[in-house]
Amino acid sequence: MNQSKGVTFAGAAVALVLAVSLVVVVAFVATDEPETAGCGPEGSLQVSADGVKAVGEWSLEQAKNAAAIIQAGKALGVPARGQQIAVMTAIGESTLRVLDRGDAVGPDSRGLFQQRDNGAWGSYEDRMDPARSATSFYKALLKVSGWESMEPSLAAHTVQRNADPYHYERFWSQAKDLTAKLTSAGGTPTSLPGVVGPDGETVGPMPEGGCGGDGEFSTNAAAGYVGPFNPQQLLERAKRFVAAGPRDPYFNSVSTWYRMCQHFVANMSGRVNSGYTTASSAWAHFVATGVAHPADSVDGGAPPPGAWLYYNGGGAAGHVAIYLGGGKVASNDTWGSGRIGIGPASDLTDGPWHLNYLGWAAPWGAKVATKPPTQSTPGGSAGGGSVVLAHANIPNRSGMSGYRSSMKGVLSKSPDFVTLNEMQQRTMSEVLSGAPGYAGYRDPSVGKDAGAGQTLDTAVLWKAASWSAVAAGRVKLVEDDRNSYQGRVVVWDRFASYVTLRRKSDGLRVSVISVHHMTDPSKYGPNRAQRQAAYGAGMDILVQMVRALESYGPVLVGGDFNVSASQSGRWAAPSKMAAAGYGQVHTGVDFLFTRTASTRFKASWSGRMVSDHRWLAAQIGFGS
Repeated sequence: MNQSKGVTFAGAAVALVLAVSLVVVVAFVATDEPETAGCGPEGSLQVSADGVKAVGEWSLEQAKNAAAIIQAGKALGVPARGQQIAVMTAIGESTLRVLDRGDAVGPDSRGLFQQRDNGAWGSYEDRMDPARSATSFYKALLKVSGWESMEPSLAAHTVQRNADPYHYERFWSQAKDLTAKLTSAGGTPTSLPGVVGPDGETVGPMPEGGCGGDGEFSTNAAAGYVGPFNPQQLLERAKRFVAAGPRDPYFNSVSTWYRMCQHFVANMSGRVNSGYTTASSAWAHFVATGVAHPADSVDGGAPPPGAWLYYNGGGAAGHVAIYLGGGKVASNDTWGSGRIGIGPASDLTDGPWHLNYLGWAAPWGAKVATKPPTQSTPGGSAGGGSVVLAHANIPNRSGMSGYRSSMKGVLSKSPDFVTLNEMQQRTMSEVLSGAPGYAGYRDPSVGKDAGAGQTLDTAVLWKAASWSAVAAGRVKLVEDDRNSYQGRVVVWDRFASYVTLRRKSDGLRVSVISVHHMTDPSKYGPNRAQRQAAYGAGMDILVQMVRALESYGPVLVGGDFNVSASQSGRWAAPSKMAAAGYGQVHTGVDFLFTRTASTRFKASWSGRMVSDHRWLAAQIGFGS
């Protein structure tokens, strides 16, 4: 069963709001397996048995040092992405040479990673040893919460504390290329197992990389199944997995199968690894590329044997099982923790897990011809019409009278949705008292860590007569931002709350996200470079969340992002959202965002409130 291990929901998977059960049915990318397909046990890369040679621009010395970094990661079980980040970091610090000198900033820095003599990185001998210095880097990286979902340069920066958080970015493609050429992911498919076809023939070697999702994969829809194995062969493979217990019977790796559902269905389908980070990331990709068969499409409830069946149950990573036919599936962690089992598909939805069935896809998203759907699928065209989204940051110091008078302006354009910030000291009853006719959501759980004071900050309201809530949740964007505010040191977490809503008149689904981000890290410190990196990492989490919600329909974002529209930093909200394809309207530091490919701003307004912010509203039209 895949469960969130990186980014997590800060509240329960099921939130009760206004006596409505809001079951979280969407998820975004977390990391249980590497983004890049790793070909060794547990997703780690391993150096090729052919020996290390000079590679392209890299000398034998540099290649050997890169190999030592890769092997140190494999020894620790670090996923392929982490190994690539380590190689990238060493390229950026030393060009893969064991340097016995530092620089003006760190005159005591030494070795491949330019680790300083401060006690954190071991002795001089440790820092000068490629394997031991790499091990120290990995141990520090693995302590970074959510490193798997961060941009590679930001993940490296969090460990190295470089003055420029994006210093390593230019070396990422070099690192991926070099690791591929040095390891079993490096274009030598003949040394890897072949894919066996339905009649026992070898369909061909593994695709380049030995495990990714880019190679051709046979489909047999006409014969009533998909993938390389017919139903009988598939059942026999499943039985071998059940009998093997913790061992993978086909690729000679050992796993308890806990958290490895996407990996398991890949093995069942004849490949050594999945090529996707989680079940959720695979499903989101299949939906985005038009090869998914969602539950409410014409064939979504009739998967062929061999299909990958996708589910959500509140965890960020989701779950996937493989359909055997006859109403049965093979699945990990369902009929015994850390084990593979065979049983009724209904056990996943009606049994103890109570998973929500999303739909199916052929292995690795191979296209399967089906009849045109009789109704629109999630993430499809939103059709015509428009909605109004409003946003307001009304701090507690405005008082309840100030809040209610401010809301009159906020609601003056009769918005369908309202995103609110600084609500943490108001009850939801108080929040709704200023918005007659609106329902609302805010995760009621309150954290206990140092920065938990912001957990009740973000809320979403909607017109109760026109919309009903389908799903809701809260996501932490920033952990323990340490900042100076009004002359005192504060520690704040930062959050985004979302609600997926269904229009009662036609079933249109729209997701609305309320965001309150960090105070401007280009102006406020200390540690501005570090705070900019944290801000950018928070935006990456938000974009992941947006991408996942897009599979259910249009996504609208409102919030106080604490930077101006003129802020051009690559870490900042305007740059990150523009790169994701989202246009904006703004007033001061408050923004509304919507995807320009499928929606458009038709009009916008703003006005004064009892606040140091102005309210902001916009009419958003659907359809390009």
